[in-house]
Amino acid sequence: MNERRQRKKPGHQTLSLYEEDLHARLATCGLTPRQQQVVVLVMRGLSNREIAAQLLIEEYTVKVHMRDIFYRLKIQRRTALMTKIFQLTQAS
Repeated sequence: MNERRQRKKPGHQTLSLYEEDLHARLATCGLTPRQQQVVVLVMRGLSNREIAAQLLIEEYTVKVHMRDIFYRLKIQRRTALMTKIFQLTQAS
């Protein structure tokens, strides 16, 4: 399981075309650039603690970003976030 989690860590990767498109679509939902970064890292499977380490912020700050993301997208859970992202990327 540890091996699987390490493969999901983004390190210092550049954004894929999919993620660039996703940022543009998330911006239309009213998400800030930082909130968009958090969403991309959630998509990559990172926990709040891992996101905080990646972005060099406190875990509490990640939780605040997640709360605001949920509010703006009118959702309540991470699983709903993934569904919303799928819907956004399917919209043309």
